[in-house]
Amino acid sequence: MAPSAFRQNAILDALRGEILDGTFAAGQRLPTRSELVTRFDASSVTVQRTLDTLIADGFVQPRGRSGTFVVDHPPHLCHYGLVIPGALDRRERWPHFWRALADEAKDLFGKGPRSLTVYYGIETRDERHYPKLLRDVQARRLAGLIFATNPHFLMNSPVLDQPGLPRVAVGLGGPGAVVSSMITLDSQRILDLTLARFAAMGRKRIALLTVPGIEPAHREHFLAEIQRLGLTTRPEWLQAAVIDYPYWAEHITRLLFRPGQEQVPDALLITDDNLVGPATAGLKALGIRTPTEVEVVAHANFPWPTASALPITRIGFDANQLLHLGVADLDRQRRAPERPTSSTLAPIFSAQTANADIPADMKP
Repeated sequence: MAPSAFRQNAILDALRGEILDGTFAAGQRLPTRSELVTRFDASSVTVQRTLDTLIADGFVQPRGRSGTFVVDHPPHLCHYGLVIPGALDRRERWPHFWRALADEAKDLFGKGPRSLTVYYGIETRDERHYPKLLRDVQARRLAGLIFATNPHFLMNSPVLDQPGLPRVAVGLGGPGAVVSSMITLDSQRILDLTLARFAAMGRKRIALLTVPGIEPAHREHFLAEIQRLGLTTRPEWLQAAVIDYPYWAEHITRLLFRPGQEQVPDALLITDDNLVGPATAGLKALGIRTPTEVEVVAHANFPWPTASALPITRIGFDANQLLHLGVADLDRQRRAPERPTSSTLAPIFSAQTANADIPADMKP
């Protein structure tokens, strides 16, 4: 690197650092170019190139003869990032949770001074989006990052190692967490609220369709709640399907509710919205009427529910609320960076009709 480039980077680090620490506040004029030349003992060309970089990065703006000013809403205070592990060209294979977050993020701040960029394909360090994320982190152009999942795949990356950058992840804290501030989705509460609803509606025979990997503690809690509420279930009524091959969910519901059995469930909880479409298609193929014959409650990421073949009730988490909770945590970290937090997002109920009645802009 040429000596002038070293000098330019040193001036850039100094001026950007003074904007970050408030020495030059939003809306404040920077010293004139001649004053900067004297201060840094640099050429006017080197100083101008430094100012051009700050302009390109969104920190300052020229105002003609009035000088160069820090923008009213600099990126380190107003520009947030959402990190999605999956590649954009494989969106159809994403968990629906990632899709709901990405779609809701587009209009999170409307036309206000705050903005949010979604970075895709970061788990595989996508050649388009990962370099952009890296540049924004290293240029200090971010007020903070929200990770859609625990970002263990970014270990030893500046994205996690850059000091002074607020970060929060959706997931569980503990030894496996690589980000100190977490937002936990209270999935166990979904079980509790749904079973209480089934009991209040007079349902007795409960089936569960979930995904592999449910924690033993959650399974035991589910069974204990069924017993406490006077409900019943059977081992064969507790099934799982992987979201990569959701069509297996249709096969499962066809087996669970096939005619000719001595007993069939009169209530079904689907804990993952990726399974909703195939699972309800299986019920519809059997001619089962919901909710008169079977009450179905299914997980959803509001306001982007997945399609259903039958009328069902949704329970889940609001993506907009989650993103606002994440931004609030990032803002708090800038005020008190030494204090990690753990927030919990509670599920909500929302009735939803069959797929034909879902507005087009809400369908996946």
